[in-house]
Amino acid sequence: MIAGEAINVLDYGAVGDGVTDDMQAIMDAINAAAPGQAVYFPAGVYFVDPPTDDGMIFTNLSKIVFFGSMATIKQAFSNRKAIFTFNGCNNLTFDGLIDRNSTHLNSSHRCISYAVFCLKK
Repeated sequence: MIAGEAINVLDYGAVGDGVTDDMQAIMDAINAAAPGQAVYFPAGVYFVDPPTDDGMIFTNLSKIVFFGSMATIKQAFSNRKAIFTFNGCNNLTFDGLIDRNSTHLNSSHRCISYAVFCLKK
């Protein structure tokens, strides 16, 4: 995947400095993705402060690739269950992203306590 073909979260206002709340910019970038597109997170630490335990909630996304290069996504509160929740989504791929626990995200992550993201049908 070539980064130029992807939706870059920085183009939607994310900063990736580990201090600025990048949640709305990340949500806007993901919501702009059409089936078959990718969302790119350049190197950085993306701080998010979702208002609920379900994190940022997305519905009916399909065939989206989330990828990054040395990109970490951290929450304001480590006791929240998820950074992302995907409802009714399918064929999502994660590559090169790291969560708050330095876990490399991949498509095998599922909805468990303190998971990075939840996939719900």
